[in-house]
Amino acid sequence: MKGKTDQDNDKLKAVMLEILDYLKLIQFYPPSAVGIRGTLLYLSMIVLIFQPAAAILGHWGVWDFNSRVTAIDNFTFSIGIMAMSSDIFLMPEKTKLFFDVINSKFALNRNQPSGDAIYREKCELVETMTGEGYRLVRTTGSVVMYFFTSHIVVPISGLAVYFLKSEPVENLPLLFKYYNPLTLTLDVRTIFEYLLITFLQLCFVFYSAILATVIHQMQMLSLYHMRVEMRLFHLNVKEIDLYCEKMRRVQENGGNEGMDGGNMEGEDGKSMEEELRIMVRKLVMHHQTIFRKVKDLNDGFKFRLFYFNAYICLQICLGIFIFMKGELLLKIKYGMILITITIVEFLFIENGQKLQDEGEDLRTALYNCSWRDKPRWFISTLKILMTRNNKLPKIVLSNVFTLNHNNMTVVMRGAYSYFNLLNNVSS
Repeated sequence: MKGKTDQDNDKLKAVMLEILDYLKLIQFYPPSAVGIRGTLLYLSMIVLIFQPAAAILGHWGVWDFNSRVTAIDNFTFSIGIMAMSSDIFLMPEKTKLFFDVINSKFALNRNQPSGDAIYREKCELVETMTGEGYRLVRTTGSVVMYFFTSHIVVPISGLAVYFLKSEPVENLPLLFKYYNPLTLTLDVRTIFEYLLITFLQLCFVFYSAILATVIHQMQMLSLYHMRVEMRLFHLNVKEIDLYCEKMRRVQENGGNEGMDGGNMEGEDGKSMEEELRIMVRKLVMHHQTIFRKVKDLNDGFKFRLFYFNAYICLQICLGIFIFMKGELLLKIKYGMILITITIVEFLFIENGQKLQDEGEDLRTALYNCSWRDKPRWFISTLKILMTRNNKLPKIVLSNVFTLNHNNMTVVMRGAYSYFNLLNNVSS
């Protein structure tokens, strides 16, 4: 069992190493790995974000419907990538918070007085949940990659039309409304220019896919780590309850002076109450660790939750609008985008909701803890933990966005409102 648990942990560590390798590849993190490549990539993002805006200002009046919506979508896409780039490149301390949470050890708390039964249950819990977490992270990464793969439909269809129907190069679709580096215009006159621009734009998509996959997997890993930690807290409370029950039976059968007397001997010559003090001390430390890690995650999610919700909202709004009114090629592309981005949103929000649910269960575990006929210090400690737990551990941004099912409702309502506005303006 221990070997399999280590194997599952090794899988999660392998995902972490992949994330670090990707960040080192683009030289964004850690700060010691930032080099010329990373700086140039970030500066390129700054240049790219202004290109769709400049194109919109200069050519809006002469564009058809498809060109206009494509340019707006390009601008939204560029802002999203710019936000992710700034998150990793300019705020490495936020990324470090996520890595610190993910790399921290689980509080298994192997207490000798309670035996190995509860410890084995803890190991089985970690084994099961880390396996589920590994599959969830891999699924999230795959869906994010499918989202960016949908963009490849455009150049593939363009080349197919060119070679099969001899469509003029000027009419071939491009991924983004970016300026031609050879002519500094939006026009493409030769197949060489088309292939060159397509290659550069695919490199941009590849970079964006790496960045988005890394960020989403990092988020999912950190949230899942906290869910495992909270579930272990339940077992630690259960372990104390079982030990208290054992103390009660010893007291009834052994003719001791009582729990406050401290004459019931446990392991290593210590009184059972001393053993209980050690277990409760570990429980308090575990409780403090959970809330500290949740606080760190909230600090890490402050900017990330904002731009994530904003981008998802705008992308769904534009996706629905273009899917309804665009040509066949755009319907295929944005149909795939809508499906994948909705799945990513659901996986992310569902993980946050389960984190909040675990916080509720954390409070319930303390409420259900047996406190009758316990020492005064035990009851006082339990009261402190219950008081602190009145503020549930959850991911929240300035009481505006909370990472739960309600967040998805807010995003979808916003997307629907913007869609209605865009639909009315276009008609």
